[in-house]
Amino acid sequence: MTTSVPILQALYMSLSKHRSLLLVLAGLVGIFCFGFVAYAAPQFFKERTVAACEKAGSEDNQVECVFRILEAEMRTDGLGAAMDTFAQAYELLPAFTAAGCHPKAHRVGDVAYFSLYVGTEDLDAIDFTQTTSACSFGFYHGFFEHLIQDNPQADFIDKTCDYFEQRLGSTMDDMVDICYHGAGHGLLLAQAERVTQSDWGNLKVFSEAPAAICNALPAASASDKERCRTGIFNVLVEFRGSNQYGFSYDAEYPFAICDTLPSHLQRECIFEMTRKLDSASGYDVGKLQSLANQAPTQELREHAFLVGIGGYVQNIECSTNTYTCVLHECRALSNDFFSLCLKGVVRGVYERGSPQKEYQEVLQVCSGPAVRTRGAESACYKLASFSLTRFYTPEKIARICKEFPEEYRSFCESKLES
Repeated sequence: MTTSVPILQALYMSLSKHRSLLLVLAGLVGIFCFGFVAYAAPQFFKERTVAACEKAGSEDNQVECVFRILEAEMRTDGLGAAMDTFAQAYELLPAFTAAGCHPKAHRVGDVAYFSLYVGTEDLDAIDFTQTTSACSFGFYHGFFEHLIQDNPQADFIDKTCDYFEQRLGSTMDDMVDICYHGAGHGLLLAQAERVTQSDWGNLKVFSEAPAAICNALPAASASDKERCRTGIFNVLVEFRGSNQYGFSYDAEYPFAICDTLPSHLQRECIFEMTRKLDSASGYDVGKLQSLANQAPTQELREHAFLVGIGGYVQNIECSTNTYTCVLHECRALSNDFFSLCLKGVVRGVYERGSPQKEYQEVLQVCSGPAVRTRGAESACYKLASFSLTRFYTPEKIARICKEFPEEYRSFCESKLES
């Protein structure tokens, strides 16, 4: 023991000489550790919290668990933080991924409307981040339909769509289309509140008054008005699929109900009634073609097939990646229908992909054997490029372009030029 004292004293004297330096180093280490914890801890605990929802019991309970987190976070930390959690839940929790991305994002829009807008009516106070474009703009379908349901006036619709175009249109292509389409949702829901039960199931009574408002939009283009009308029938096809308000879906003759309408509304009706062809066809490509061919024009027949394929990607389960399974089913089609199939797959993958990472799986589609066998690589990468400006900022698109094969990179880069 006595021999160790001089050693300890010497060590103490040595350290004392450099005490100020040690204090500085200790401070730097403390700052670094505190900064790391402050940065990493919220992300760590957020992922742990979302993962804990897997223990909530049934799949429905797991989904409700996530939405409780989302609503609380939306109120305390804002929409951007909630959308980040949404993306984590979509990647971490299989129950949350089931039944498609778009309906889940739609519900986030519902929650945002009632949590962040009602009571303040201040759009400027809401941080509509780029991540809200996820899942084919499902968030905005939910948000706009409630906003317009509560304000079903033509002037309000035009003012709202102009606001969102000015604020978000530069990084979210098609924002105007999404807004007017969502307005059609809201107009139909407002009309449904007024229809008496004796008129349930009467497509004309449900659709004519909302369509008249679409047609009277003072600042809207003809295309905007059409998008508004399609939004009306988008909700009606959901009513048919869920047997609401006296409607039911005829899986054998899905477009027949549109014959009850005036001719000026039939096109938009048929356009939207294609939305259930995936399940109506039993996820059989041959049956899908047969149902699509019931549409009265070539344009609508192609649209019906395209939308049906997109639905396949959303809803069927395959032993391999969903897009591989669907493309395999399309392998015997003519070139024209294979091209439509490929287009539907690419659209469907963008819609169901993990938020802000959708393009990654699309690039896998384009490099896959089903595309190579048909010599459709160029067409596929062109389709992949087409949707980039809908979901991503120019800065992100520039980074994405570097992941394209060099021979097809120009398709991506052209989106930056435009």
